[in-house]
Amino acid sequence: MLRVCQSSIQCENDIGNFVGVPLTDADRRKVLFNCWSPPSGFSFPYVIVGAQNRSFQKQWLNEFTWLAYSNIYNGAFCKWCVVFAPQTVSRSAKPPGSLVSGPHCNYKKAKEHYNNHQNCHYHKLCATMFDNFEQTGADKSRDVRNASNSSRQKAVEENRNRLSHIIRTIEFCGRQEMPLRGHRDAGAFSLDETDCNDGVFKAALRL
Repeated sequence: MLRVCQSSIQCENDIGNFVGVPLTDADRRKVLFNCWSPPSGFSFPYVIVGAQNRSFQKQWLNEFTWLAYSNIYNGAFCKWCVVFAPQTVSRSAKPPGSLVSGPHCNYKKAKEHYNNHQNCHYHKLCATMFDNFEQTGADKSRDVRNASNSSRQKAVEENRNRLSHIIRTIEFCGRQEMPLRGHRDAGAFSLDETDCNDGVFKAALRL
């Protein structure tokens, strides 16, 4: 069986490079969608647990889609929590431990530990944030920031349109030397005709 030497592995996108540091969206995409994964034949180092030698099992990466192995730390991390836990931990009753702030290297009952992790509160929050990040990556219009900017731009355009009507009405009244005020021109403006004389200005705006 081919054995790959660890020292020869290029680990630019090793998840260990992204633990505990501020991440850009580009960094998040590297971790979540292009994270380094051990190649075929990779030799996982043994860890002495009690009286037994244990090592990480590559099939765990297929069983737990959020799991990643770090060649830098020789241990496992949760991709989703490494990226999103700093934003969710303050709302969680249980602070993150191994798999998040540090590697998980104790492989005795590892699958039991991983199952417990994916059922904890902050991991579920991170899973939701991962789903949202994945969806907005495919459709930028779903990004909350873009939606907010679009709504703001629409409001700006509507206000500019209203203002242009007001300015043109004032200019028209000025050129015709028509008084702007009426007998009762205070209060909110309505497009509905009124029984009182609320002024040339408001009457002109209704047109």
